[in-house]
Amino acid sequence: WGMSAMMSTNSRERAKAAQFGRIAALIGGWLPGLISPFLGISDGAGFDRKWFFLIIAVVFGFGGMAVSLFATATKERVPVPKEKQTHPFSSFSLLFKNKIVVLIVFSSLLGNITLFLQQITFFEYMMPNNKIFGIQLDGLTLSFIYGLCVGLPGSLTKPFALWTARRLGGMKNILIVSAVFNIGFRVVAFAIGYEGWRIVLSGLFIAFIGIPSQMTDIATTAIWGESLDYTEWRTGKRNEATVFAMQNASSKLSGAISTLFLGVTLRLLKFGAPYPLAVNEIFKKYAWLLFILTPAAGSLLHLIPLLFIHYDDKMKDVIEADLKYLRTLRKGGNVTIDFEYYYELYDDDEESTFNTIRW
Repeated sequence: WGMSAMMSTNSRERAKAAQFGRIAALIGGWLPGLISPFLGISDGAGFDRKWFFLIIAVVFGFGGMAVSLFATATKERVPVPKEKQTHPFSSFSLLFKNKIVVLIVFSSLLGNITLFLQQITFFEYMMPNNKIFGIQLDGLTLSFIYGLCVGLPGSLTKPFALWTARRLGGMKNILIVSAVFNIGFRVVAFAIGYEGWRIVLSGLFIAFIGIPSQMTDIATTAIWGESLDYTEWRTGKRNEATVFAMQNASSKLSGAISTLFLGVTLRLLKFGAPYPLAVNEIFKKYAWLLFILTPAAGSLLHLIPLLFIHYDDKMKDVIEADLKYLRTLRKGGNVTIDFEYYYELYDDDEESTFNTIRW
């Protein structure tokens, strides 16, 4: 993903690259969704689960790695300022001057500090046998169908991420809207319940969450690229590798925190893997709450740091214009700056005006 910030000096072109990449990742991500129904079939046939998962690991692992080699054809087009590295951690120190990255990482970590129950666990143990609209479904199959119906509407919105960002005033606002949707619609879905046909109605409301949330990975990747322009604008330096390494690191840390809280949740529910042990009274009482409602608390925590990111489309355009002039100067070219235009764009922002005059 670090390459997405090096493909172009234009933020809209970078966002488009991120959009295409994420759409491809989505299509690849649908394949693991087939694991649930195939697992149900293999269990019914008496096939040992360990061999089933071994086959899946080999096919998906080697298949994904082979396809990812196409990334080697990507070209780097963003000029990187040449400078002498005085310290091996100089690129890392730039992270703390990039408040956009700091706030997004903090937001990502906070968003996973919540108790929750996985979808497949809820359906397998709380809805093992279901008759919905006259059709008999086991929990694993219902989980697959539910996930497909809930995720598909949002998946279809990925091609409109750039259009949506322009209408909302920036990629950051996609993240904010997504958090608000997750909080509001989960509260409604929890109130509806899950017994019988109610799971269909509550699922419809959860599907609305996917409309902005399916765009957040595109928005986040685009924002990380924009943060590099912001860092270069402030310091004259870029650190693509370090910034996108932090993106991966924050993703791993967020996953670790999420797994920790999942373990705590199962412990509190006195969950036991064998079917008779899993469905105790505590599990029955709180499973729906933990599956549908408590993730809204994580979204609330996730939302708070995002509100402190003051970087909209107007500021992005100004910084890109500044960097265009600066890169021309680095090449030894002549630059004419329209100060009236800049003062209008900056809206009396002292730091921005100072940088323009200095250049």
